[in-house]
Amino acid sequence: MAFLSFCSSDPMLPSSNQHRRRTSSRRNLPNHNKRSDPLYQRRDPNDRPIDYGGNHPYEIMQKKRNLIEKRRQLNSTFHWYDPTFSVDDYIHDDWYDTDDTYDPATDPDFPLVAESEYFGRDKFLPIRIKFDTRYMDENPVDEAKNEFITFDILPAAIQFWTKALSVYPVKRLFVSDLSCSLGNPAHRLYGMNDADMILYISADKFCETGANVDSIAGADSCDWDQYDRPIGGIVDFCYSSFDIGPNATKSIEETRRIMIEVAIHEIGHVIGLQSDNMAFFYDRLTGNPRTPRPVKDRGDIECVTGKMSSEVGRETYRPASSTLRFGAHYPGIPYFEVVTPTVQRIARNHYNCSSMKGLRLENQPTSDDCFGDHWEERLAWDSVMSATLTPNGIPEHMSPFTLAIMEDSGWYKANWTIARNPSFGHGAGCDFVNKPCIVDDTVPSYGESYFCDTTDKIVVKCDPTHRMMATCNLYDLSKKTGQEFPPVPQVYRYFSNPSLGPLRNRQSDWCPMFSERFISCEDPSMYNKYEEESVGEGSRCFNSSKRPVCFQTSCSSELNALLVKLPDKSVKCDYDGQRIDVTLDGESAYFECPRLATICPDLICPSGCGGADNGICDWTSSYPKCVANPKMGKDDPEMGKDNRNDLDFTETSVAKNYNIAICNIATLSLVLYHLFSF
Repeated sequence: MAFLSFCSSDPMLPSSNQHRRRTSSRRNLPNHNKRSDPLYQRRDPNDRPIDYGGNHPYEIMQKKRNLIEKRRQLNSTFHWYDPTFSVDDYIHDDWYDTDDTYDPATDPDFPLVAESEYFGRDKFLPIRIKFDTRYMDENPVDEAKNEFITFDILPAAIQFWTKALSVYPVKRLFVSDLSCSLGNPAHRLYGMNDADMILYISADKFCETGANVDSIAGADSCDWDQYDRPIGGIVDFCYSSFDIGPNATKSIEETRRIMIEVAIHEIGHVIGLQSDNMAFFYDRLTGNPRTPRPVKDRGDIECVTGKMSSEVGRETYRPASSTLRFGAHYPGIPYFEVVTPTVQRIARNHYNCSSMKGLRLENQPTSDDCFGDHWEERLAWDSVMSATLTPNGIPEHMSPFTLAIMEDSGWYKANWTIARNPSFGHGAGCDFVNKPCIVDDTVPSYGESYFCDTTDKIVVKCDPTHRMMATCNLYDLSKKTGQEFPPVPQVYRYFSNPSLGPLRNRQSDWCPMFSERFISCEDPSMYNKYEEESVGEGSRCFNSSKRPVCFQTSCSSELNALLVKLPDKSVKCDYDGQRIDVTLDGESAYFECPRLATICPDLICPSGCGGADNGICDWTSSYPKCVANPKMGKDDPEMGKDNRNDLDFTETSVAKNYNIAICNIATLSLVLYHLFSF
């Protein structure tokens, strides 16, 4: 069983802008159903199957395959047999009614539903998530925090996921306490109605603490249905990481926002975004597993950290290469990337890079996972499912990437209107994705407005999302005192001075950013502002000929442009980088228009064109928009195929991938020495 945690380098998370998510060690969490045998499915075969009334799409598809085989045999035997014959199917009107006296032994059989209805997934309904707080009640000392989590945080986070995802509804849910360490025996024996998933909530049961990091929260899926969809999970909150009392240094509103994002993040791991789940994804069009069964626990896989999977202390199931691939980019940085069809399409749309095979997972896991359980911070900095929480004042988005992988799991149907395009890297191009963030000690053109190259804390610029003024988080780590810092790993040494690196946010491949908050444009208490500036909700940061300035803005869908409100007028940004004259404290100056794709990301291909069938983002247009792409899925024959023989992941195959990707490094052993000897 995995346990994914959300951590901070500051024990008072909401009062610091140095937040960090980490995937903690799983040693703390009891594992009651550890199995090393090859798996056909993760649900214990001795447990009662989840009751879908005989109408689950994959169940119907399997029956269809069995029927086709029978038809093939019958068609060669009986001249009267018509293989196209079908019977009108139906559903009982009351099949979805609550029935607390449900007895599966006496439940009537349900006829099949028309195949065409299921292929359209129109019978999927918003996911119903219940939660059980029995183990939270064990902490009466923090009753205020119990109430805060129970009545403020969890309902908001669950409502979010209910709006974001639909699932084929469960008629009766059975979740095993033998699999979920915090489970309820009654849920295994008698089941429950009106739920597609249950979360067991606790406080301070699995939290990790240490000199440098305290966990904020942790989560893991712990039980699955017969189609491997997670149906039970554990979420553990670490109360020492936040404060809501009279001594809190942040407002209750900001603490609530942060903790809701934390809860959304952790529930996202339970629902499906963790590498353990990927070997058990289903193809939603065929109903077949994306990775051939049985899935074997592999101890001979080289993980992204350089360790062998046998060393990480947990079962490692290698997904087929049509789901997950290994790669490396200059100058030898390894990664695994999700290459399922929808993820590939959304990634290409977001970054304006048609050569992307998929989206990379975090290559600096903060726990013992082998492939990565978050989106790569270097690419998805302000995505809610990336590895590091953004600084205070910068909201994180439910990115289209996350909804894409949920759809590609085969278990869910996404509501794409919930997704928001992250600002970071939006439309930045292939060089931004594939090349180093720093070249010859400076930020290259493709990294401007995202990365920085100065240790001078007098230099203040807008952060990558243009919500706050910030300083660069780059330091000469050799000069820091009072705390030990590891040397910069060889492959992340972008500067001629090998000691230069970020003090925090190292999950972004050690790329420095203007991310250390100086002043938030949305903070109404901002001091020393120019008379012409306006702060508060809706205000954004603009780099200027003086220091950065804050102005009220709006994104106009009619004009497809950013509108900036000045004291005496409103002006329109006609193009990226445009300089607009302005008076600041009686002196002539100018401010620069940010990239429209950054400051108004949802004006350009909303939701990554995820709601459009095979939609692509046409970045060649003067106003990029979603267009139909009937060839999607055909341009890359490797994407989405059920490659049953492509499971080789030996050291030889890893070395081959490294040699292809890192042509400037003589041997694989040299790469691994530089990468993992820090």
